[in-house]
Amino acid sequence: MDSQSRINAMIAYFFLGPLFLLAKKWTPMATEYVRGHAQRSSIIMWVGLAVIAVYMIVLSSFFQIQVFGISIHSIILGLMMSVLVGYLLHGAYRAYHGVDTRMMSEWINLSSLTATEEVDGAYSEDEKIRILASYIPFIWVWVATRYEWEPYRVGQKLWSLIAFLIITLIVFFGGAVSTLVFALTIIAIVVFIMTAVHLFVYDKWLSVSAYRLIPAYPEIEAHIMASIMSVVDFFRVAFGGENRRGYSSLYELYRARYTQSVTPTTPYILPQSIIAIPGANLITLPSLWRSDMREYRGLILQGLTVTLTLALIVWQYGFQSSMALYLLFPIVSLITNHGRNILHRAPLTSPIVSLISLFSRGQEQLQAMWEKKEEVSFTYEDR
Repeated sequence: MDSQSRINAMIAYFFLGPLFLLAKKWTPMATEYVRGHAQRSSIIMWVGLAVIAVYMIVLSSFFQIQVFGISIHSIILGLMMSVLVGYLLHGAYRAYHGVDTRMMSEWINLSSLTATEEVDGAYSEDEKIRILASYIPFIWVWVATRYEWEPYRVGQKLWSLIAFLIITLIVFFGGAVSTLVFALTIIAIVVFIMTAVHLFVYDKWLSVSAYRLIPAYPEIEAHIMASIMSVVDFFRVAFGGENRRGYSSLYELYRARYTQSVTPTTPYILPQSIIAIPGANLITLPSLWRSDMREYRGLILQGLTVTLTLALIVWQYGFQSSMALYLLFPIVSLITNHGRNILHRAPLTSPIVSLISLFSRGQEQLQAMWEKKEEVSFTYEDR
């Protein structure tokens, strides 16, 4: 299939299918291949819009309920729109790669995402899908956790920042329909579309130099700890001590510590993902005192911190508060870490790991002092 026909067929899925069906027979838009995809895109579009219209007219009034500041109606409508756009994007992807409509009965084979393939330095089809997946809310964590590659890490950093800013605007600046939230959402959509076009049309990843300036979460933590220890060193020098390490060495020390990875040696007694589920993870409490589950203590306490924080938010602000949306970051991070790293530090809950480490080192020092204590004995004579 020539490239012009494939591009025309792809464009039909951007809500232009019905217009392509009106094209004259002698035009490039009326070839059999393009017309087949125009018909398919029109069917997907009209069926999807009909389902959404029925929901809006008949059922939407039953779901006008607010949970954590987000309307259940908005969630359902957003899922419907996501499914519709997902089907259209899938059709556009297959149309661009020359797949006839008679061969498009199957969805993307997710098992094909498990292998990485590079041919002559170009992006493979699996890599293109994973790059776009790293730009989808919270799926970015799953992709970046399992595949070590710069485009995936950039997707995670960029969209974590955008999600954090949007949630902050929702919580503190007037709700989910504020102008700033709308503007950020539009920017995110434009970046996603531009990235997709560059990948599938030009076979290039749209890399912006500003992406390198966005820090990953372990880097943010390392900067915070390096700043704190630099202040401590400042006062040590002021009172006659010596400055043992500079800021750069402190930052590198903490960054290396916070990015350590250790695979668990013993399987957890429960499905490990339950550690991240608020409320349900209360059943992990007894395993804190089991010696064979000691390596999971940091993960368990991070999960319990999520549960405690959620309980405090609900108790203080009720279910209407959108502040609990921040907890999506540690929850998703802990779930995607399933069975991979017992030293994992989830966003917002990682300070508990530092406290555990500090407490453990204190116990070890006390134990060492106790073992090295000198035995003192007294003897005396009767006279």
